[in-house]
Amino acid sequence: MSTIPRWPLLSLFVFATACPAVPPPTAEPIPTRQETEAEFALSAGDTFEVRVYGEQEMNGTYKVSPDGSIDFPLIGQLIVEDMLPQKVAHLIEEKLGKDYIRNPHVSVLVKEQPSKYVTILGMVVHPGRLQYTPHMKMSDAVAGAGGFTPIANKNSVTITRDTVGDHEHKTVLPVRAGDIQEGRALDIKLHPGDLISVPERLL
Repeated sequence: MSTIPRWPLLSLFVFATACPAVPPPTAEPIPTRQETEAEFALSAGDTFEVRVYGEQEMNGTYKVSPDGSIDFPLIGQLIVEDMLPQKVAHLIEEKLGKDYIRNPHVSVLVKEQPSKYVTILGMVVHPGRLQYTPHMKMSDAVAGAGGFTPIANKNSVTITRDTVGDHEHKTVLPVRAGDIQEGRALDIKLHPGDLISVPERLL
């Protein structure tokens, strides 16, 4: 009676125990409505373009003043601070349609938002403030800062973030940015105002 050699099974067992499986990256949480509004809402200093269909003379570029307003033709002063672009478009449509234009169609396109930024400090080539862009992620911020330095502790990065609606309370999020770079973890979506800290690796 022949016997089946056991060494292949033993080798497979040793290999499996020596190389533990890397846990799959978890999915990013779905952003709340408040987080979405914080990402896209207008603030003082932001610039956007307004287009009124069929009314060429009313098209133009507007910058939100320090008091959060713009001056729009026919309508006058409009407070747009903390409003989403589509809400600004609806507001202009409402004002124009009330007294001036029948069934106006308005679009608002954001051009620059210097009020939105993230800060990255520590062991990156160019630490400092970066212009925030919609859907910006950790890898985008690292690339914008010139990448990590050779002594960066990539898997001990932290993000300090204001609690939504409360600038006095902050949350500190640990991020394994090295794993993100190597594809072992999902990239992290940033929020306007995030502070990224990259510590030095202990030699």
